[in-house]
Amino acid sequence: MIFARSPEEEALHKNWVSGTYEANVEFSRLLTAHTLTIASESGLPFFHFDSLLQEGNNFGDRLSQSCQKVFSEGYTHVLVIGNDTTQLTTSDLIQAASLQQRGALVLGPSTDGGVYLLGISSSQFQQKILDQVRWKSQRVMDDLLRNAENSGIETVFLSWKNDLDDSTDFGIFIKSGESKSRLGKRLIRLTHTSPSIEGEKAVFHLPVYQQVLSLRGPPST
Repeated sequence: MIFARSPEEEALHKNWVSGTYEANVEFSRLLTAHTLTIASESGLPFFHFDSLLQEGNNFGDRLSQSCQKVFSEGYTHVLVIGNDTTQLTTSDLIQAASLQQRGALVLGPSTDGGVYLLGISSSQFQQKILDQVRWKSQRVMDDLLRNAENSGIETVFLSWKNDLDDSTDFGIFIKSGESKSRLGKRLIRLTHTSPSIEGEKAVFHLPVYQQVLSLRGPPST
């Protein structure tokens, strides 16, 4: 399940590049397109919950209700990912799906204290694993681990990865060599210039990049 705000809303909350609101909308669209490709190539059925499909008063409510919708479709496990982990691969998703068969809670830890992937089963969901989590903070993983331990649920981890939340993260993205990846090359190509790095911040302007993204659901079963 891809759980992320629409590009238009995401650009109101994140500033990856120095420029206009429209520039950050297009940046978000590219990240979302990349994530949709990764999910599709995994061969796993998936839902895409963007701002239009999410319901609830806060992040935790929206995530819980989205998971509940997936479980109501008859699925017993769900992998939740966002659209801002450029290091995520199809192999990561396949590995996480395999680990879920052990009955474990699967976490992909982010270096900022959050998680880039959450693998949860319907039974774990009923045990309130998602309750009392300080979402959008550096304590997300700690809180999930606490809930799992209190419920006697095994937790397994994928490798650590970096999220791409702001211009500082994008500067790190470029310095790490990820700019040589397919996604990195497209980001650089969109700028029409090489980005200049001030400290670890990427500073450049993106031209308008038109791309239509379709809402995706699971294939027919």
